[in-house]
Amino acid sequence: MTGFPSDLKHHRSFKKCSELWFEDGSIILEADNGTLFRVYGGHLTRCSSVLNEMLAEAEQSHDLFEGIPLVPMDDSAADLRCFLKALFDLKFYTKRGPEMELEDIISVLRLSTKYNTEVLRTQTLSILSTVFPSRLDVFVTTNEHKWRSRLTPRKLFTLANLAKEADATALLPSILYLCCRRDLVKILDGVETPSGSRAVLDGEIMRRIIIGRRALESLARTWTYSYLYDHNVPFEHQCEDSSRCRQFIHTKAKSIDSYPDVFLDPLAPPSLYQNFDGRVCRSCLRWMEGVVKVSLEHVWTCLPVVFGFPEWGSLVRVSE
Repeated sequence: MTGFPSDLKHHRSFKKCSELWFEDGSIILEADNGTLFRVYGGHLTRCSSVLNEMLAEAEQSHDLFEGIPLVPMDDSAADLRCFLKALFDLKFYTKRGPEMELEDIISVLRLSTKYNTEVLRTQTLSILSTVFPSRLDVFVTTNEHKWRSRLTPRKLFTLANLAKEADATALLPSILYLCCRRDLVKILDGVETPSGSRAVLDGEIMRRIIIGRRALESLARTWTYSYLYDHNVPFEHQCEDSSRCRQFIHTKAKSIDSYPDVFLDPLAPPSLYQNFDGRVCRSCLRWMEGVVKVSLEHVWTCLPVVFGFPEWGSLVRVSE
């Protein structure tokens, strides 16, 4: 280092991010692939104590681009773009649903945690809590389930790891439940990413999933599907044809057990009317509906404990 400012414009390959290039910006951030973002350093220092220290150190360096201080970052261009958009675009969080990818929200959570931008982190966690809520009725009815349905194993595993890293424990029970629904081989071995690397679960997260998966299947048999597996339950609902109904229920249980590698999901039972209507009497069908309704509430209440966390109330209080 010569001690004189060095303009790197002609020495390295750079690419400007046009949507985050303010001509009067006072600082330029460089992502790990050379993408450049020209923004307002004063706003960054007010939002983040970590960035405040980084920019203070940058003032001591002599790297410039077009005469503006250049700060190398070890973040991906995609993560940095989303993070800066959230900081500088007031409309960022008003673009919900299909216009805003859940992966963008994940990027903001990752960097708002890393750089200690507490207001942005809190806002991001609030949005994620509508996708991964603590209440069963919200989990079932919210429109955010469309986001969940588009979660690939790669994104889901990344989110599980990040929620742990960000200490967003209140999100983890529903996230880990969704992980349990994935193929066991993928849970254990991870999945390939577009870059050719593998997205793998954090060791502690994987342990919670494996243990929780077994516990959930046990809950499925003793609660949600108890009408199939508890043969000692008397038909006190005045079954109209106990011989026929018992026989069909027994056959159905054997059919499910013939696929031991398939996760028996206690929170997503098949449609009773689709599977049982006309095969058991109406009285049995109503009884099964009652069993499932009570069971779903019970399983959801147990969900945090299944994965080794405190009960929902404690998790929510800590996150507030």
